[in-house]
Amino acid sequence: MNLLYKQQDALNDFKKFCLQNLFEGKLRFKEFIDDWIKIKLGNLVKIYSGKSPKNLIKDKGKFPYFKVEQLNDCSKFLKITPYLINDSSLLIKKGSVIFPKRGMAIMSNKIRILNQNSFMDTNLMALTVNEKMMNNEFLFYLLINERLSRIADMTSIPQLNNKHINPYLIYLPSLKEQEKIANFLSSIDKKIDLTQNQIDLMENFKKGLLQEMFVYLCIFFNRFISLF
Repeated sequence: MNLLYKQQDALNDFKKFCLQNLFEGKLRFKEFIDDWIKIKLGNLVKIYSGKSPKNLIKDKGKFPYFKVEQLNDCSKFLKITPYLINDSSLLIKKGSVIFPKRGMAIMSNKIRILNQNSFMDTNLMALTVNEKMMNNEFLFYLLINERLSRIADMTSIPQLNNKHINPYLIYLPSLKEQEKIANFLSSIDKKIDLTQNQIDLMENFKKGLLQEMFVYLCIFFNRFISLF
C-alpha cells in the first residue's frame, strides 16, 4: 500500500513539473520549433454562463444539469449528476471546459470538461474553443496550470466574468503541438487514475478483511462464552 502512495505522489509531482515547464516553453517536443504566439484568450473561445432552469427534474429529464457540487465527483471529465432537465435551449456543447465563476469554489481550481451536451447553473462558466485554433484539452491543462485564482477578481467574493477571460493573454503553440501536449498530460492523468483505483481496491479489500475478521472473532467469542 505504501508503495502505491509513493507512486501516486511521484506521478503528481511529475505532472506538476511537466505542467509548469510545458506551458512556460522550457520543455518542448523535439519535432516542434515554431515560436508560440501571444494572444487573448477571448479570441479563442466562446464564453457561456449558467442559467436557472424552470423545469428541473430528477431522474426523468433528458439533459444533464450541473451544479458546482458535481465538480467534486470527477477529476477531468464531468458526466455524473443527479439533476436532469428537458429544456434543450442554451445547452453547452460537449467538450467545453467548465469551472466555478463565483465564490470560494474558484480557489479550489476545479476545472472540468463536459462529457456531453449539458446545462449548468448560474455559479458556473464554460469556455467552448474554436477548434480550428485551439484544442479543448490543451485549454483544460492550460487553465489548471494558470489557476483560476490568478485570472479572477479576488475581492471579498471572488468572481470570474467575461471581462477577466476576454483580455487574458496566453502563449499558444500550433494546433498539432497543443494536441501533443494534451495527449502527453492525459497519459499521466490515466496513470494517476489507475494508481488511485488500485489504492481504492486495496482499501476496500483491507476493509473487507477487517470486517470478516471481526465476524469470526464474534463467533469465536460467543462459542467461548457458551462453554462456561
